[in-house]
Amino acid sequence: MTVFIEKEMCDHVRIKNGTGADLAQYEFAIVGPYAAVADEAIASNAVGSLHVEEGIQIQTNDLHATQNTFATVGAPVYWDNATKKFSDTLTEDYYLVGYLLVAKNSDGVIVFEKERYAKLVPASLVDIQAEVDAAELAIAAITAEAGIPFKATATLTSAAGATEVVLLADAKVGAGKKVYLHSIFASVDGATEWATVTKVQVKDSADVVGAEFAVADLIANASLTIDDATLKEPISQGAGFTAAKGLEIVADANGTGSDLIVTVFGYIA
Repeated sequence: MTVFIEKEMCDHVRIKNGTGADLAQYEFAIVGPYAAVADEAIASNAVGSLHVEEGIQIQTNDLHATQNTFATVGAPVYWDNATKKFSDTLTEDYYLVGYLLVAKNSDGVIVFEKERYAKLVPASLVDIQAEVDAAELAIAAITAEAGIPFKATATLTSAAGATEVVLLADAKVGAGKKVYLHSIFASVDGATEWATVTKVQVKDSADVVGAEFAVADLIANASLTIDDATLKEPISQGAGFTAAKGLEIVADANGTGSDLIVTVFGYIA
């Protein structure tokens, strides 16, 4: 079927004001399917011009009395058609009309980018969001209790054994949290046993030691576990390492021997 394009740029449309109330010039309203701004005063049920363009930036302080934090740039902006106010809260029968560009300032003003079509928020979406929020709270509670699992691997060369090698960076632990280890695997990656060195330590960056392997165990192609190590309080007593500190491996001297590959498993909590 052949059609004829009547108008290419449709940023403004002329339709009937079916809101049930008169619209003042520059008043925001849901008119038909549109999130619209009146180009002119339009009486109720009269036809007038509306600016419906997608992506225009709207500045307003006409905010909902209680749902008005508007602190997160990029967050959805909703329209409460009953109170004729903008809201930051997903609520049944509100309309999604845009996304926040400038957070609310000290004068109570926001800037958001407008959608062309207003999207009605159904009850089912609110229910789903409530379930998501509850699940996120539950996950946060479980994480706070059990911690975040991690695995880290690093290689210590015997020739530079006295220089710490980072297993887990401080930044990955974060403020107020500790590392707890439950497994260590160490392997001598070759046929040369370690010498000159007397021990290799797994410690944190504050020099608190959690485990030590004796050089006598670092023989050719050795495979060691946490059971082969001498454990210190951070592991043996479950005290955890120093808060906000990551893990390192280091020997008490430089020596000779094939590379030692160390892998640790644990939790950050």
